[in-house]
Amino acid sequence: MEVVIVYSRNKAGSEGVADSVLKGVRESGSNGYVLDVDAVISGGPLVCDLLVVIGGDGTILRTIHHLEDPETSILPISYGRGGYIATVEHKDAVEAVKRFLSGAYYLERRVRISVELNGTRIGDAVNELYVSNVHPGKTIEHDLSIDRLRVGGIVSDGVIVATPLGSTAYSLSAGGPAVDDALECFVVTPVCPITNIRPFVIPTTKTVQIDVRNSEFSVLIDGYVRRASRDGSVVARRSEREAVFVRVNEVNLFERRLRKRSVIS
Repeated sequence: MEVVIVYSRNKAGSEGVADSVLKGVRESGSNGYVLDVDAVISGGPLVCDLLVVIGGDGTILRTIHHLEDPETSILPISYGRGGYIATVEHKDAVEAVKRFLSGAYYLERRVRISVELNGTRIGDAVNELYVSNVHPGKTIEHDLSIDRLRVGGIVSDGVIVATPLGSTAYSLSAGGPAVDDALECFVVTPVCPITNIRPFVIPTTKTVQIDVRNSEFSVLIDGYVRRASRDGSVVARRSEREAVFVRVNEVNLFERRLRKRSVIS
């Protein structure tokens, strides 16, 4: 069993948690090593049986995109401002990893969004895809197609296509609905549209296409993978690859995210 433990130097104390987790891994008879997230970003693909990420959602999502096998088991440890993806607090990190290594865990498979820009696949989103103008504060003019349903002449700050996991992130802030993780759907949320259009909830069997006209636009995947284009087309559909999260407790992640967003008390 090979375990990679990733932390962020920007989170004071997280390196100590990573070292404690490494000690627990070795005490359990497995191999492992520790990496700073900056080393992950500048290095080659991560190859392991278990990825442990200690940090906030940004650190977790950035690290996931560097896995050689996208369906590697991921144990996120909350050590940041958000922590919406993780169900384990950093004080319980060592025990959580030991539970995994002893077989006391279950896996949650979550849908991802395959993203294409002008016919070229550029990545898979765990949380969301965001299309917007490359110039902050400027709108984009675009058409939106969901299979055979086409809505033309939209002017907005951008468009978000979110998974259920990502529905309580940027999409929720932009007026989209919160969606339970157990549902197989995408949320399409226009951001501050001038035209009268509201968010859509669609099944993952449908394809979303965003055709941008007369604008330089950028494509963000989980706030990290970025491409830019002048006019062009972005296509979002269900990826054949899923995100696989390790759970060692019975915390309801959807309820946890809603509480953190102060949607429920």
